[in-house]
Amino acid sequence: MRLLLIFLIVFLPSYVFSDDISDYQIEKITVGDSLLDYYSENTIKKNIDNFFLELRKDKTFYTVEITDKDFKEYEILQFGLKDNDPKFIIHSVAGGNFYTNISKCHKRMDTIIKEISDLLKFTDKKDYGTYPNPADPSGKSNVKTVYFDFEEDQGKGMDHIAIGCTDWSKEFEKSYNYQDNLRVVIQTAEYDFWLNNLAY
Repeated sequence: MRLLLIFLIVFLPSYVFSDDISDYQIEKITVGDSLLDYYSENTIKKNIDNFFLELRKDKTFYTVEITDKDFKEYEILQFGLKDNDPKFIIHSVAGGNFYTNISKCHKRMDTIIKEISDLLKFTDKKDYGTYPNPADPSGKSNVKTVYFDFEEDQGKGMDHIAIGCTDWSKEFEKSYNYQDNLRVVIQTAEYDFWLNNLAY
């Protein structure tokens, strides 16, 4: 199954609010960590998302997708890493689960948004509603997302946590073996700026 996930599910600490994005984790992993602290260089390189590599116009970052029997909450984790970084520092971390019923995805998304809203009372919440997924040129696949923005980093975008559901069209699911998914991402301003302005 193709496991391309732009935004994925997150586990947030329920006991404290922090304005530092690195204080929030998925499966105990967060931005700023070295992926080498969790996986070998060989494992990382074997799990590079080659489909994403083909889509990129700018080569600054790439993604790695890992499934692990030790994951407790999620079916998959995805990491945004910088090209030619020997330390494999994580700039984006995400984890997700898959759904055959998009309404169940939306219901779970609403629950997560409420939990995060209660936790991140002083961040800027932006609801982007439902819009066509740019990964599907037909315009038949949709994304529903909510962002929690942290402080802007010198005009280069914002650290943020994003929650969303992807509803792939039947044609896209069949062609690429995709599946609808619930997702949240913890992402640095640098990676966010690249993704939105340079990657495609």
